[in-house]
Amino acid sequence: MRFSIRNIINYFGSLVIAAVFLYLAFRGMDFDQIWQATKNVNIFWTLMILPCLFVSHFFRAWRWQYLLIPVKNRVSLRNSWSALMIGYMANNVLPRAGEFVRPFSLGKLEKISKSSALGSVLFERILDILSFLLILIVILFFIHQKVSSAFPEFVFLGFRLSIMTFVIVLSIIEAVGTGMIGLLVFKRELGTKIFDLAFRFLPKKLSQRAHRILHSLLDGFLSMKDTKNYLMIILLSIITWGLYAFMMYFPLLAFEKMPADARTLPAAIVLLAISNIGIVIPTPGSIGTYHFFVIQTLQRIYSVDAGQAMSYAVVTHAMGFISTTFVGLAYFIKDHLSLKETLQADFNSNADQPANGEH
Repeated sequence: MRFSIRNIINYFGSLVIAAVFLYLAFRGMDFDQIWQATKNVNIFWTLMILPCLFVSHFFRAWRWQYLLIPVKNRVSLRNSWSALMIGYMANNVLPRAGEFVRPFSLGKLEKISKSSALGSVLFERILDILSFLLILIVILFFIHQKVSSAFPEFVFLGFRLSIMTFVIVLSIIEAVGTGMIGLLVFKRELGTKIFDLAFRFLPKKLSQRAHRILHSLLDGFLSMKDTKNYLMIILLSIITWGLYAFMMYFPLLAFEKMPADARTLPAAIVLLAISNIGIVIPTPGSIGTYHFFVIQTLQRIYSVDAGQAMSYAVVTHAMGFISTTFVGLAYFIKDHLSLKETLQADFNSNADQPANGEH
């Protein structure tokens, strides 16, 4: 996560993407219309976002414990929760920074290999993308026509792009990536030989370092082989995503002037799936991308008026963004983490030192 010219360019690029999507989401907006819709929301249903949000994070932190068992048999739930919240806070500032800050934080708290913790976070991302794709595929099966009309195809660099194209491409990437990682985890010796060939052109010290980091990263995926924990990982994943759905559903109830079919749990699941397309696009805290996909879904699929749709997007995003940022910052301070050390995270440190002599 070290700062470089490339990282700075990427960051400003993400700000440009956020600005473009904010413009697309709110162009021609009527601030008074948004204010009137926001002023009339039901406070109780709006505040129900927070328990759903933090309980879902609790179950996510619990699932992370199971993913880390091959790295360290007993990771503190408190520390996995703290690192998770710090990671969310980092994502709200720098896009994708949380994927590096979270394992670095846990590595410091639990004295485990930071590269192995990073591997577990990458494996968690694979599980999340798989869950997201399954939900999206089911939705497209039932309401493909509505989604296609709401988000029509467009041509980019000669390619015809649509949500269906996005699902197909992401599914292929997911399958190929998971297959390659699975091969490296289950056939470690074969993977080592392949990377020996790839690293042979590097200087000896650099090659040895690359090997250490690679093996530590693969240790974070070892829960793929730990079949006895599959049931708990699947169960915790279902609970987490179920809570995400209710996090979208309860604030729909707060907007009493929305059409009845928009204020249902199935509508919330559709919102969850399509808004996650926006979350995949790298912007700080999903600013702009989340708003665009939520507003378009509410307006085009459920015929919600612009003021109500924009208000829903602003309120739900703001509550999640502000709460996770403040809680993450509180844990960052409480756990005495250094901003400079975190920004200059070295994932080679302790990479060759398995926790408690495990693995």
